[in-house]
Amino acid sequence: MDMDMAMSAVWTKIDEQSVVLSLRDAIDELDGADGDLTLDFSSVPRVDTTVIRTLEELATRAEDKKIKIVLRGVNVDVYKVLKLMKLGHRFSFIN
Repeated sequence: MDMDMAMSAVWTKIDEQSVVLSLRDAIDELDGADGDLTLDFSSVPRVDTTVIRTLEELATRAEDKKIKIVLRGVNVDVYKVLKLMKLGHRFSFIN
């Protein structure tokens, strides 16, 4: 099997103290990237409306570029908020 297109994966730790800034950095990483972008949410205990809006922007930009966003270590409360806000289906989740 011959594969012409290389796939790369980017892994980013999301800082609890600056979630939005970390997500903005992840949005910037989408430029020129291909493959998956994995965001480690293990240190994020909760999300607010600003984080939700930024995640929405990230998902939209990633979909436009055909990049899969994987959220790692999302706690149950954050997951419930993402599902409630109808964002859960736009991401993949791993522990």
